[in-house]
Amino acid sequence: MIIALGALFGVILKFQNHNGRSYDCVGANCADVSTTSGLPSNATMNSMMPEHDTTIATASTLGADCIPVGWNYKGDLITTDQPYFHLTVDHDSNVYVAHEKLKSLDKWSSQGTLLKRLYQYQFDIDTPLFFHLSSQSLYFCQVWNRSLHIFKITDDNWAPESVIGDIINKLGVNPSLNHCGGLYVNSAGDIFMLMTSSGAVYKWTVNSSSAILVVDGSKIDSVRYPTTNIVAFAVYEPDNTIYLLDRGASFQKTSNGSFVNVGYGFNRILKYSNGSELGETIIDGTPLHMFSNTKAVDVDAYTIAVDQTGYVILGELHRVSIWSPDGKFHSTIMNKYRIHES
Repeated sequence: MIIALGALFGVILKFQNHNGRSYDCVGANCADVSTTSGLPSNATMNSMMPEHDTTIATASTLGADCIPVGWNYKGDLITTDQPYFHLTVDHDSNVYVAHEKLKSLDKWSSQGTLLKRLYQYQFDIDTPLFFHLSSQSLYFCQVWNRSLHIFKITDDNWAPESVIGDIINKLGVNPSLNHCGGLYVNSAGDIFMLMTSSGAVYKWTVNSSSAILVVDGSKIDSVRYPTTNIVAFAVYEPDNTIYLLDRGASFQKTSNGSFVNVGYGFNRILKYSNGSELGETIIDGTPLHMFSNTKAVDVDAYTIAVDQTGYVILGELHRVSIWSPDGKFHSTIMNKYRIHES
């Protein structure tokens, strides 16, 4: 299977798993791993970095806290033509990505051929992109007639179709502070959208124009002051669990009850189980610093995905990591990359 990785280097690369090779395993209950089988999965990165289509291998002997890894770090170059942060991969392994300079939506083949350039100088390059496999539709956000909409397009109809309209007014939020920060469409066709800066995730069921607040990013279990900066989210469909990626700032409470910034931003992964109001912090980390007075977990994530097996995948600044659903075990999938020589 293919994994398309867009990083902060202005390039898009295509990677593959190690074909026919057993996967390494990190965590408990991994001693008896002898056979593996490929399970296709769609791990959609809906934030500032990549969107992935990858393969995770499992074996009958794996425990719940055993993480299989083994991705090839050698990739094929797709484009260096000013791709922007957000990208997604369709059913034919074509890559959709915004063009930073031309303000367009570009469609590239996995071999690096530009197939389409749409909406030049009109496309909102800050919108997240999501390709829905079941309907073979591409979803994105766009302001139209001074109102935020969620649109979709297909290969049969490149004219954007508004599926949810007038979002800001309907939600009653401040338009200058909130925008579409992430999209997800489940297999049933329900649409999820992350609204910044509130960190709220809203859901529209099929054929409904009314939003349901499914996650309130301000409700967390952390002992630190919840100054959130939710930049991405992911949905695990089998049990309707939602994960939020928070890139916030650390605060501590003083003796007089006020909060002071103690420096260094942190990365926090919040897990909202189906129907829960409070998010459970399963990963609590900060980039390592020389003179920090706290014990740091070295996590510098910009985007998040959940594989269909339930593992949490983080797109970090210098690597891609994979975590068990409870955040207790993790491994580095990729911490370097190389372009295949032609």
